[in-house]
Amino acid sequence: MEEKEKREAIARYASLQIKLEALLKQREELIERIEEIEETLEALKEVKENVNSVFSLGSGAYCFGKIESKKVLVNVGSNVLIEMDKEKAIETLEKRRTTIYNLVQEIEKQSISLISEQQEIAKKIKGA
Repeated sequence: MEEKEKREAIARYASLQIKLEALLKQREELIERIEEIEETLEALKEVKENVNSVFSLGSGAYCFGKIESKKVLVNVGSNVLIEMDKEKAIETLEKRRTTIYNLVQEIEKQSISLISEQQEIAKKIKGA
């Protein structure tokens, strides 16, 4: 392998590493979303009507309240909330979890492909 080819191979390897790190970061974020959805599903299944509860306002602030409806608000994207009954909300969140899980699997396939390509490049560089 000529010096120019070796430099190009090293640059390609570095480029693949950057892509791989970005994919792995995205994968972690998606796994966190799946975990959040699972926690929400668990909470939704336990919600009962006419029960006093504590509600998060965000940033560590909470308020007391009473659940008076079988309906919940679900964010369907672009911060648009739609009122749904509990069963429909659970169904929507389960579909969302499945979609995200499929994305994680695709990212894992892409990561394996990048690692494989990196290994091939490393063999060529070492063999030079």
